[in-house]
Amino acid sequence: MATAKQAVKKVRIPKAHNGSVAARVRYLDGTGMKRADIARQLDVRYQRVRNVLVPRTKAADTEPAEATEIEADDEAEPTDSELAAQAS
Repeated sequence: MATAKQAVKKVRIPKAHNGSVAARVRYLDGTGMKRADIARQLDVRYQRVRNVLVPRTKAADTEPAEATEIEADDEAEPTDSELAAQAS
């Protein structure tokens, strides 16, 4: 089944923003255009538009700090090595 391309209202991009694809994406995003429409107008994939608009951060690549912290209980359960030492 062939998919029909949606008609996109073309927006004129000023020369100041006409350099790279990323510059054009940022300009069109600033006008309020949806990401999918930006991708259609510039004839690039949606993922490329998203990669320009959503910055990757090191914090997003790692787990949150509170998820890695271990809370200390007043009465901690003995470890396997402590149980083995008690059994001997």
